[in-house]
Amino acid sequence: MARRSSKNLEDLDQYILDDRLKLDPRARARKNQTIFTVLGLLMLIVGMGTVVFGVVEARKFTNNGNWPTVRGTITSTSIHTVTQRRSPTRYCVYANYSYNVGGRTYTHGWSTSDCSTSRAQTEAVAPSYIGSTGAIWYDPTNPDRAANQPIGSEFLLLIWGAGGLTLLAAMSFLVLAMKPVPEKRKLKQPATPL
Repeated sequence: MARRSSKNLEDLDQYILDDRLKLDPRARARKNQTIFTVLGLLMLIVGMGTVVFGVVEARKFTNNGNWPTVRGTITSTSIHTVTQRRSPTRYCVYANYSYNVGGRTYTHGWSTSDCSTSRAQTEAVAPSYIGSTGAIWYDPTNPDRAANQPIGSEFLLLIWGAGGLTLLAAMSFLVLAMKPVPEKRKLKQPATPL
């Protein structure tokens, strides 16, 4: 019996607390401050991680526009299926290419921009890539690291832009969290007739 009444008291306490949050703007403001602080800190962590990732990637390929180039030849192709939740399935040509540096052959692959929602159409186009040649940028200190085009500022702008927007959103949440809790208002006394 004592246990049941204790449970009832806990329920009553929770009911009173919930009711107080609905009516008391100060309690609601404190709750919002907590939510905005947590969201702001999470977004701050994600934004900083994105910016750091961008810096690391930039350091990896910073000089690839200055890397030496060789001619690479596409040796084979395959079809890659790309599925996204709200878009139709697309089929893209994936090209495997080889290139020679210092008498040694290296192979890599990349997804081309030749995509279609029709698998048959993509399969018909894929063989036309075989035998095509193009410039391959390779790292002179590690020729196995290569790119079929210089990684330019577009990639870095995308990464840093995403990180910057996330940091901006984080700061907005943190500013909202610092909004002062409203003062407790005193009720005005009705004027007494003279």
